Amino acid sequence: VPESLWAFMEEHFYLPTVLFLSLFVLAGVFLFSLLKAATPVIWGVIVLDILMLLAVFIWFLAEFEEICYPAIIFAVVGSVAAGVLHKQINAAGKVLTKAMEALNANKRLFMVGLGVKIVWGGYFGLWIASLIGMAFSKSVGTNEETGRCELQPGLPIDAFYVVWLVAYYWSMYFFQNITLCVLTVQVGGWYFEEQNYKGLWVKALQWSLTKLAGGNAICAAIMGATAYLKNLVDSKIRFCLAIVNPIDWIPLCLAFALKTCIHTYTKFGMIGQAFAGGDFCSSAQKTVNLLKTRLGEAVLTDFIGSRVMSWITYVLCVGVMFSAFAWAESL
Repeated sequence: VPESLWAFMEEHFYLPTVLFLSLFVLAGVFLFSLLKAATPVIWGVIVLDILMLLAVFIWFLAEFEEICYPAIIFAVVGSVAAGVLHKQINAAGKVLTKAMEALNANKRLFMVGLGVKIVWGGYFGLWIASLIGMAFSKSVGTNEETGRCELQPGLPIDAFYVVWLVAYYWSMYFFQNITLCVLTVQVGGWYFEEQNYKGLWVKALQWSLTKLAGGNAICAAIMGATAYLKNLVDSKIRFCLAIVNPIDWIPLCLAFALKTCIHTYTKFGMIGQAFAGGDFCSSAQKTVNLLKTRLGEAVLTDFIGSRVMSWITYVLCVGVMFSAFAWAESL
């Protein structure tokens, strides 16, 4: 038996190689399915979500002989919502189909997004290194109570913690919005069949760091603050407690709805500025007026798109993880 996980991976190097390649293949097949049949894929994801909730309900009933009320309630609510909103869901499928056609016609956007992610990864590495370095920074001082000489924190950690936290959330959404600006300009040029649209991503990247940087910073601040507040209200422990406490179900749903609405308005405000080219406040006001009669459709389309993409990032990864465990046990 290998001494550690790394020794096991070294001995059976083909296991992670095959699984990671399988993950890329499955993700590619999923994206190709979205390109060819987005609406059936969306309905398939909705059905699988409901089936997973029913599986959780059955598992609780079989293993603990208890009824998992949240699972069955969410399954029923999801089924009813899918039936009531079936026209809007089909419309979201058409939007997602057009989005996939845009990405297929502008494949260079994948490399641009990868480049932005690499830059963000480098920044995040420096952020982690500075955070660790701050914790290990020590200075020699005197204890006020005992009068003894001792090592003390070299920096005011409490004050710097706030700065580091703001820098993380703000910069994370700032980099995300850079990709959003590039996508908006490039896809807009493709959709309206502008001349030489294939090179618009270069100008869009420049604009996102110059003319649109102010609006991007405002959007990043709003989205970062919303995400942080939601994490305070909806932490993992808080979420688990709220799931089993019916009193917290309504506030929990309101927290999700608030975050979704704010993020949707903010992202569309950023898109409006990228199209209009003016300042963010006036562009955001025009976007709000435009979304007044289309807010429900915009939120639903944004939610469905995020949910479908999460199957690539989460569900497929979890499936590969369980496959790795099963394969490793058979070796």
